[in-house]
Amino acid sequence: MAIVEYALDSYLQLLRPVVPVGSVLAVVDERGLAVWIDEPGDGDQIRDGLARLGREYWTDPAANTVEVQRLELAGCGTLYYLAFGATEGDLFGYLTVVVGDDHPVADLRAAAGFCEAFAAVAACICREHRLNVELNTMANELGERYDELNLVYSINERGKDRREQDCVLVEIVEDCARHMAVPFVSIVVPDRDIGVHHCSANGVRAAWRKTWKRAVKEVMGRLKTHQRGVVLNGGEGKSEIKDVGDLSCKLIAAPIMDDLGEVCGAVFVGKELEKPDFHNSDRSLVEVIARKVAKVLEETYDTLTGLLTRQGFEGCLARALDLAGEAAADSCLIYLDIDQTSLSAGKDRPAVGAVVLKQIAQTIRENLRNADPVGRLSDVVFTVLLGNCPMDRAYVVAEKLKSAITGREYVVEGAHLEVDLHVGIAGLKACTGGLDALLRSAEVAALLARERGGAGILAYDPEDRDLQRREAAAESVNMVRRALREDRFELWAQPIVPLRHDRSEGHLEVLLRLRDDAGGLLAPGCFMPAAEIYHLMPAIDRWVVKNALAVVEKYLAMFPEGNFHVAINLAGQSFRDTSLLDFIVGQLGEHNVPAERLCFEVTETTAMGQMAEARAFMEVLRERGCRFSLDDFGSGLSSFSYLKNLPVDFLKIDMEFVREILDEPVSAVIVDAVNRVAHAMGLRTVAEGVENDAIKGYLKEMGLDYVQGYGIAVPRPLEEVLDRMLGGRAATEQQPVEKGEVDVGQGA
Repeated sequence: MAIVEYALDSYLQLLRPVVPVGSVLAVVDERGLAVWIDEPGDGDQIRDGLARLGREYWTDPAANTVEVQRLELAGCGTLYYLAFGATEGDLFGYLTVVVGDDHPVADLRAAAGFCEAFAAVAACICREHRLNVELNTMANELGERYDELNLVYSINERGKDRREQDCVLVEIVEDCARHMAVPFVSIVVPDRDIGVHHCSANGVRAAWRKTWKRAVKEVMGRLKTHQRGVVLNGGEGKSEIKDVGDLSCKLIAAPIMDDLGEVCGAVFVGKELEKPDFHNSDRSLVEVIARKVAKVLEETYDTLTGLLTRQGFEGCLARALDLAGEAAADSCLIYLDIDQTSLSAGKDRPAVGAVVLKQIAQTIRENLRNADPVGRLSDVVFTVLLGNCPMDRAYVVAEKLKSAITGREYVVEGAHLEVDLHVGIAGLKACTGGLDALLRSAEVAALLARERGGAGILAYDPEDRDLQRREAAAESVNMVRRALREDRFELWAQPIVPLRHDRSEGHLEVLLRLRDDAGGLLAPGCFMPAAEIYHLMPAIDRWVVKNALAVVEKYLAMFPEGNFHVAINLAGQSFRDTSLLDFIVGQLGEHNVPAERLCFEVTETTAMGQMAEARAFMEVLRERGCRFSLDDFGSGLSSFSYLKNLPVDFLKIDMEFVREILDEPVSAVIVDAVNRVAHAMGLRTVAEGVENDAIKGYLKEMGLDYVQGYGIAVPRPLEEVLDRMLGGRAATEQQPVEKGEVDVGQGA
């Protein structure tokens, strides 16, 4: 057991009266790393000094005696320390106090009571350490002796089925009672309203129920403080807990910990007063059972909100689908998609968003029947299962939930947030494709509700063509999500060749491919539409930025004199993600890549539609040295006037005009006009979609700066393009293009 898990606060408060005001108390491990420190203003300096001693001084056995030692800690003051476990030869840490230079005192070891108090506190910590080592040893031995308790360590095959997940706690309770030969076992998680009980003692149920209620109220406090099991063997004066000495049974209580390390509940095991006492070995076993319960809860209940996790909710939904096929009663699924931008006011303080999500969960529960299952499927998606509820009534409930959530005032740490959401509804009786199809139908309805505006609520209709189109996209969106989770994306690139500048300067645009389940390589046109509909573009852009910078950093280390620039596309959705700018700035800090090497490409339609956001975004990164390119210019057929308000460096002319430049006089005039205006504004121009030498020559006569397209160089893997560019091989070496491949940036 690590030192940090002990109740150090209570121990070290005993030393405060015998040390000078302003002194720093700390407990460090055997390496000198502080595991507890009394929060001084110069804590980092003191931590560094203690760690240095751990490396340079405490490694010498002669430095670790059984008496209080005194040292000068450079830059911090005078250090007094005592080694834990020095007498037994099993050193596991140090008790220390640092007296600052601004509070000079004589040698504390001569002060009355100092060494005695110091040694007493150290002895208490050592004693607790020895006891816990013994208990852990017992627990390990019990693990070997109780091989038959497979359920304690893993959920059985029936419990693995999400339809049976709620049965697992019952099975744990019953198996525990059987293997420990006790009549009473209970699992209690008050905040989540969970109570699973087994009682086989005839004639004592009422008395034991009273004991259980008192134990939940009085023992939980002890468990939350010490975070380990307690043995209450009953009878006056024999209890470890004050004022719980007249129990009607002998009892063990072990804490259930959530994944944040907090006590959220307890496992109680009891037997009759006339039976033999429980021992520490029994307590260790119950603690192991409590850890198994914690694992089950983690998989079934969301830590933040207390609602069902996706796995837990899908179990309820699967059972409801079985019933929907057999019974005539209607049931409906409500899908609540919280607008992520609603939480942007607290983007610099994640705790703010967490508090708001907890309040949203509370609001949902307050406006439903107690029996209606509620789940949190992802960060900002909540789901509700309404049993015996026809579609028209479900719509009323959805309106009530939306009004309650959006009408609530959210003020956390001074941040005022207005929450918006969109709601999809799907009926279980109308669903013929199973659980996944039902969830997808409700999700698609919520997405379409977002686009259509209005009330922001939409019931799924299989005849709706917009819904059909989005359902088709939903078939491939799971592939995109897997690609993000499993790094199935691949970075490709296409060179951008100068026509009238120094050709030693290399330019390239980063492109994206996806490796499917069969190992095939998919172009963006196969997966980007689904990513856009399901608002996954910000996540994809993050992946591209992070991985592209890693590759660029690698090649800069290999070719420090290499003169090249990399263009990375950003999607319109990413500009609405207020945290993307911070992410890019953070990535620039993590990777040794000069900002001047990067150019971010933004489409004309994105810039026009979000002028203020785009300008603010660009200015922050341009101050750091990044450049910007306005992509697909001309596709919007807009005037040039708004260009004055955008801090861009390059103008990329839409390929539709470039491809027709030899055959369509109007296209040639447009390209020439864009080039002239861009140069007048100090911008450089790039012609996209150059397919042959004739077009390239015509563009050079016009005076364009750069060209890009299959007539210049086909896309290849990013590292291969950089190898050719920096290794001196011809970047324009032609390769056959795979049939059906469409090359656009990852943001297109």
